[in-house]
Amino acid sequence: MSAHVDALAAPHPGTWVASVVATPSSEPELQEGVDPDSVTPGVLGFLVTLAAVVACIPLFLSMTRKIRGVQHRGRLETEAEEERAAGDGPAGGPARDAEAPEGTDPGGPRG
Repeated sequence: MSAHVDALAAPHPGTWVASVVATPSSEPELQEGVDPDSVTPGVLGFLVTLAAVVACIPLFLSMTRKIRGVQHRGRLETEAEEERAAGDGPAGGPARDAEAPEGTDPGGPRG
């Protein structure tokens, strides 16, 4: 039981580093009869890469639309805050440039 507990305990830092660092080795060996210059990912590798690219295009387009929307809303909020700070309009009221409803005088009631 104690051997099992010792195996789970953290190893000494020096031995851990020595066991993690890879030892340099010679070039990996291929099977006999395989030319290292003719090894390619092949059609399957191309199709997987193509599928990844095709899947990412709509994601990138959607992300661009979302970012532009957030930036636009941020500009609108900044303009509204500046307008309120300047006292040009009420905090929740209609905009100054809003058209008057039909049948009303845009200058307001007279008399």
